[in-house]
Amino acid sequence: MKKYDQSFSVDKDDIPSKCPICGLEFLPLTDYIDTNYYLGGYRTMLYCDNGTCNFKKILSYDTHEDVEKSMIENDS
Repeated sequence: MKKYDQSFSVDKDDIPSKCPICGLEFLPLTDYIDTNYYLGGYRTMLYCDNGTCNFKKILSYDTHEDVEKSMIENDS
């Protein structure tokens, strides 16, 4: 099974409050989170934009099917 075959998310305890590479604080956290389309689903990623620092951590991935199912359930 590949990592992106099904939806997943990390524990909130596994989300760092500062960059483990350069030490930049991720406050407010939402300024450092991006969601994009990736391999047929939506990937949410924490990233550091401090100069040349290239830290990225995948926080969650939702398959297209799971997103559609959630939208249908919310419409009901």
